[in-house]
Amino acid sequence: MWFRRENKSDEESREALAMARAHLRQVEQRADKVTSLSREIKEFRERNHFADALEAIIVRPGGKENDTGS
Repeated sequence: MWFRRENKSDEESREALAMARAHLRQVEQRADKVTSLSREIKEFRERNHFADALEAIIVRPGGKENDTGS
């Protein structure tokens, strides 16, 4: 009869798998926060680009403000 002997690599594999599962749980716990922060950053970037577009409309090339009275 053949018996499988447990060797050191089996134990290392189990430890690595346990660590990977623990890290996965940590990442999953942070997922909502990361999604929220990335959404906020995206909205900030969009608002910033909108402000840049408005500035381009208001300011003429050369840095002078549009003067509608001239």
